[in-house]
Amino acid sequence: MRKGSQMKIRSLFMAASAAALISGGHLAQAAPGAFYQTTFQGATFLITEFDSDTLIFNISGTVPLEPDWATAASFAAFDLRDLGLNFKNGGATGTANGPGATNLVGTNAQANASGPGCATQGTPAGSICFDIVNQALTAPFSFEYTIDFNQAFNILDTGPHLKVQFLNSDGEKVGSLYSRNIPLTSSSTSSTASASSSSVPEPASSTLALLGVGLLAGALRQRRKVRSA
Repeated sequence: MRKGSQMKIRSLFMAASAAALISGGHLAQAAPGAFYQTTFQGATFLITEFDSDTLIFNISGTVPLEPDWATAASFAAFDLRDLGLNFKNGGATGTANGPGATNLVGTNAQANASGPGCATQGTPAGSICFDIVNQALTAPFSFEYTIDFNQAFNILDTGPHLKVQFLNSDGEKVGSLYSRNIPLTSSSTSSTASASSSSVPEPASSTLALLGVGLLAGALRQRRKVRSA
């Protein structure tokens, strides 16, 4: 066999193998069932995509919380953005139900995140804030809120951005507002995709892999014939 033909077959085999790996190993995007979770200063934040226009937000922990939330006595408000929704100028709206919130319509009219209430920023413009009836912190505590939006959201790759507000026993804001994006922790679709790719190869992956093996076997047989001759 000529050297050029050998190189061509090797290239085809490598391309087929790479394509098989790629088609069998991709991760699905976040979808209903995906959740975002992190822990900060003793409080755990969990946001779950219930369906295309409903989020479930849970905050839990024990008291006292850590460093600058150590004097927190109640949970007072939370703010969400980076949901792919525009909450300004009569755009998207959301309604929360949970402890201290009964059909509570969110707003972005608060003047400043450093005062009582929440923020007025976001991408697209506008965040949505829920000023709940203050909830006393116990040991342990867990507050869960179901938030229904009037439009389907499209959470950014960086995850939903969250701000929270704790108050001390005098009703004054305590410490940090957190103000961070929570990363994607798990997705039911990506888990399913990973499980299926690890157990049963995709048809396209199997075909490409078999093609590559066949090409390599043919090349080896041809080489043996040339050597025998």
